Amino acid sequence: MKLKNQYDLAKISTTIGTLARGQEWSTSAYTKGESYKVTEVQCAFFEDEERIFIACNKGEHDQVLTALNSCGVTTIASLLEVLEAAHGVFYLQDGDRNRLGIKHSYSKQDRTAYDLVHATDASYGSMVMTAPQINKVKAASKVANTTLPPGITAADVWMFRKLSGKKVETARPAGSLRTVKGPDNVREQTINIIVNSEDAHAELAILKFLTRGLVEGVFTKSKIYLGGRKVACANCKTWIDNYKKVLKAGVTLHTPEDARSETQTNPGTCPSGFVPALTVTVTSKLRTTEPMFDKLFSGERIDGVTWPAIAAETVAVQPQEEAVE
Repeated sequence: MKLKNQYDLAKISTTIGTLARGQEWSTSAYTKGESYKVTEVQCAFFEDEERIFIACNKGEHDQVLTALNSCGVTTIASLLEVLEAAHGVFYLQDGDRNRLGIKHSYSKQDRTAYDLVHATDASYGSMVMTAPQINKVKAASKVANTTLPPGITAADVWMFRKLSGKKVETARPAGSLRTVKGPDNVREQTINIIVNSEDAHAELAILKFLTRGLVEGVFTKSKIYLGGRKVACANCKTWIDNYKKVLKAGVTLHTPEDARSETQTNPGTCPSGFVPALTVTVTSKLRTTEPMFDKLFSGERIDGVTWPAIAAETVAVQPQEEAVE
């Protein structure tokens, strides 16, 4: 797999969010609107595994699923091919992108964030489109009927005509991705878009999913890489820092350390009084079927609860001070 670390994941999360948001991907007609939103994407993988997990904020998973399936994604290789092509056009200067007829691009905030991540680790993500890539965009954007020119697939046409704000006449590609509600749904699927129906941020949704799988023995690898479109807000960052302290059995979590600005806390999805687990012991074990397991990852204020059996030693975490309104 081309992806090596948390910085690579932060970059593809940015591209996935830009690709998926802003329009209806399930129909051939071009329909744009703010209702097709994707406010956050977080991606993760276990080291030495050919498997990626994708989480969004509440209710946004279907928008990502539809976009990727409409671009013909079936494997990790095809996912990265789509994202590299999308990044190429999103990253163009305005004049170059306009000459190609592309109407979607990174926001100023996302472009700056991408640059800051790339400045920290440049092992993945080209900043320049090649001539063959540009020619493919031009050719695919011009396909106004069902006849495909040589070297152009229906997935190419769907992606580049939709990003150009044009109707698509070719049949919608049959991507094979599906959403997963729990680790036992993963099986052999290599790209897993996690259903998030809770108010907690995407970081908590994806870590809840992975933790459940670790505790229940579904996942056996130990080194987790996690990276997202945005830096965690202050409350989620504190929660994640505390989460890292109570991992055991060689399990480690690696998140980006770059110059991006902290995400502003949204009281609707990350309460200002959010306090993570305060005390755990080596013998503590919280069953994933118990309500408290869900509450640990909910973003609610939690006092004096125990972590599941990923705790290595007694850890006392001091509660945050209440935020001043």
